[in-house]
Amino acid sequence: MAVYTVLEKQEIETLIKPFGIGPLLDFQGVAEGLENTSYFISTDHSALRTEELSANKQDYVLTVFEELSMCDLPFYVELTTALNREGLKVPCPLSDYNGGSLQKVAEKPALLFPKISGHHPGSVSEQHCQAIGEALAKMHCVSQQLSLSSNKNKNYAGNRDSHWLKQTAEQVLTVLDAEEKALIKQALDPYWALIDEETKLPTGIIHNDLFRDNTLFEGEQLNGIIDFYNACHGYLLVDLAIVVNDWCSTEDGGIDPTRYNSLLDAYALIRPFTALEQMHWNTFLATSACRFWLSRLLSRHFPKSDHREGCLIPQKDPAEYRSILLHRLGHPKTLPCN
Repeated sequence: MAVYTVLEKQEIETLIKPFGIGPLLDFQGVAEGLENTSYFISTDHSALRTEELSANKQDYVLTVFEELSMCDLPFYVELTTALNREGLKVPCPLSDYNGGSLQKVAEKPALLFPKISGHHPGSVSEQHCQAIGEALAKMHCVSQQLSLSSNKNKNYAGNRDSHWLKQTAEQVLTVLDAEEKALIKQALDPYWALIDEETKLPTGIIHNDLFRDNTLFEGEQLNGIIDFYNACHGYLLVDLAIVVNDWCSTEDGGIDPTRYNSLLDAYALIRPFTALEQMHWNTFLATSACRFWLSRLLSRHFPKSDHREGCLIPQKDPAEYRSILLHRLGHPKTLPCN
């Protein structure tokens, strides 16, 4: 489970009152998350008839933040609100009577979102990949132009930046054998060189964690991209490499060519790739695979440093991303030409 903060009915009723979304009907803790506490809540809209609110019952998601502070969250509120206003399928927090979104419950910050219908795609199709490729390209085009007023704006590095990667690698290397250490060095050295050279690759605000479980689909229609809490300013190829490695990988760590081409072709139609991106693409594929291999190794070997106590966290197999990394290093890929 991942409900760290147990809330009573009265606490939730007090929190939602300023939003004017009607009386609380029901609430249920969500067991899927790893970092925050979330509740699905339902409210009675029968006395709130408008063109926008026509159903008697409406569903929302209440997220209680276990690590991020009240000072951290304005960046995410402003980001998702800006993306939503640009017509992207990104749910943004509700605003209360005073125009604010942030609330506090159990001495922790909280946000209230509309609940988006749909499910995380399990078996990924060509159409899923096309949809996420289009959505990611549109998001990147918007994010490159965003100028956020919150104090963590275009220079915000997030909590999974290159410093985190280097620190995690150093920690995990202490428990690995010589062969695995050499593999990590082979994967990351080109990335460190790229950063040191300050290569002029396209940048913007990126999601930085766009796995399938951070999307909601109905069939093959994308309804929402969620959980922007690893978002930061970075190379756009970071996002794309994360998506390719999760959405296009086969069971043995290889890449399914149909899904790969569908995703990248859809992306490139909206935001064509630069020559520099073509040149460095495989560096990002390998670095992304290495990042999530290291993250899973960290959870396995140093669980107390990776997750708070008092909650059972499902372990993800590090071998999956080790296989992906080996394939990325051994089978270079190309981006679509303009």
